[in-house]
Amino acid sequence: MKNYEKYGFQTIETQNYIAKCNVYNNRSGFVHECRLELKTPIKLKNGGLLQAITKKCQYYNRTWENWQFETVVLKCIDELPKKERESARKEFEAYARGESAEMSEKLENFQQNYAELTEKQKELLKGVEVTNKSEFDSVCSLVGMMSIFNKL
Repeated sequence: MKNYEKYGFQTIETQNYIAKCNVYNNRSGFVHECRLELKTPIKLKNGGLLQAITKKCQYYNRTWENWQFETVVLKCIDELPKKERESARKEFEAYARGESAEMSEKLENFQQNYAELTEKQKELLKGVEVTNKSEFDSVCSLVGMMSIFNKL
């Protein structure tokens, strides 16, 4: 069995949880995996302690998520005891709203900077394909720098 290289590691921290998420390609597409760690372990009915939950999601094409790793994080939340699920969902929804606002601001800045580029610069960027958040951040930074250099 081939050991696939992981990329796109992201840690999502809320008030009571830490979700350590990763993505890797495999022969059928790609996989999101998540380890949801509880900052305060939960005592279970059998006397044990629940400290972390791990889940994976296989994708064959692209994901249709509101925020990266949403599906796999929600799968982990579904494994929590019933009384903990609702508060966990609310914490991660609050995180998503914050990330969404941040991404909207970055997109707006990108659009302003892109509008200031020369036609030749725009032509150079035409073939660039962005597939994840880190690539988006890189392209935004590049376009921002190009825009600054044009003003000098």
